[in-house]
Amino acid sequence: SIIETVASSLETVNPMALKDLEVQAMWRQKCLGSTVVTLYNNRVYRIKAVHFDKTPRDTFTMYLRDEKAVKTIDFLQYYQAYYQREIVDSKQPLLEAYAEKQHEKVFLVPELCALTGFNDEMRKDKNLMNEAVKQTKVSPQERLTTILGLAEEMQRSCAPSQPTATAKLMQEWQMSFDTSPVEVDARQLETVQVNFGQKQFAVEEGNFQRWMRHGLQFPTHLENWLFIYPESDVAVLDIWLRSLRDISTV
Repeated sequence: SIIETVASSLETVNPMALKDLEVQAMWRQKCLGSTVVTLYNNRVYRIKAVHFDKTPRDTFTMYLRDEKAVKTIDFLQYYQAYYQREIVDSKQPLLEAYAEKQHEKVFLVPELCALTGFNDEMRKDKNLMNEAVKQTKVSPQERLTTILGLAEEMQRSCAPSQPTATAKLMQEWQMSFDTSPVEVDARQLETVQVNFGQKQFAVEEGNFQRWMRHGLQFPTHLENWLFIYPESDVAVLDIWLRSLRDISTV
């Protein structure tokens, strides 16, 4: 959760010591501009502000469609009633997220959210961003080497001579790790060409970002979208669409 992230950064300082200016600064540093995902319904939001004057004990009004009535409820009761989530720390601040509609306000409980992606402070750190790019653009050979190393390490730890529960279980089931990758027949696709108006560029290592430095030649407005996806990926699609809306409207 976000509380755990803040606590790990503060080390010995209590993240709930909210009158401490150092604690407040750390909350803002970690949260402002960050993208978070809720742990109860996997929805994605971008954080706009941290409210130290609000807690989960605060109330808000909600409209009950079935009863056609307005009800006042606090965040503790709301998450317990609708998501069966019991909030442990009732003194934590509330996070305000960018809402989809201008007249709306969205408040989130840090305990029920997790940080994802990079916040504004991280994006300013060029060394951090360069390192992140390196980790996400690993070559196939480097990836294979890492997997082979992991397989060999697992094989050694599960050897019959090792006094571990895993080794004993592997021996009882007469199982073993094969450290050699399975080879299959495959087809290598030709380099993809990306059209920028009158010009064509080849995609290099799955990336054509360098050709977009001067903007798109012919930006297109898409009115109708069609998504084809398996039912198991509904949550993933929802996260992607909300991220897209955040990027395009904020």
